[in-house]
Amino acid sequence: MHNQVQLALRQFVQTFPLNQPAIIDRQPHPSNPGPSEIHGTVVLPLWQGNATINATSPQWNTYLQLLQSLTPILSRSAIILSSVDKNSYDGARRLYLVQVITQDPANAIPPPHMTDWNCFESMRISANLACDAAPLGPGTGSGWRRAQLAFAGQAQLVVNLHQPDAGSVMPCTRSSLLYVPPGIKIGTAPYVGEWYQLEFFLPVMGEERRRGCSQ
Repeated sequence: MHNQVQLALRQFVQTFPLNQPAIIDRQPHPSNPGPSEIHGTVVLPLWQGNATINATSPQWNTYLQLLQSLTPILSRSAIILSSVDKNSYDGARRLYLVQVITQDPANAIPPPHMTDWNCFESMRISANLACDAAPLGPGTGSGWRRAQLAFAGQAQLVVNLHQPDAGSVMPCTRSSLLYVPPGIKIGTAPYVGEWYQLEFFLPVMGEERRRGCSQ
């Protein structure tokens, strides 16, 4: 499964325009990167197509194929979330089911086989980056969120649990999953090889949603 996911991610980032990270990337990159050395980041929807990607985008089918490859990881992430934070999982599920009823079927994400458990509204893909530790969030003005992390590759993950400038180093090899509560800083140490980081974000919920802060 690890090799399949890593190949699917590599193929996707070769065709989809990536952005430079908003925080410092400590990983050295070649001046003429090869196909497996393309680097950058992008936040993509998991419920409904948007201006970044939709049914008319040239990468639409490639994205749906990527989601097919990521289904086991997304499903496992949803199971982990439901066990460690059932209230957040149930709240996200309720919002998702409302979205399913009201959304345009042509732009529906994800495919129907994921509707039984999907709770994540968006996903960030970071390709071949080693960024400084920072709280996780999709960068839409809604602050940090509860998130799940998935990894493909081999690197040292830096987790800052309490102190803003001190973190413990956690080795992540091949595919790993990690539940991240709000406010925890996550970064990656420089590495050798290929590295992809996936962040699955819950929707804005509760008081934050009532204040009108939406994605």
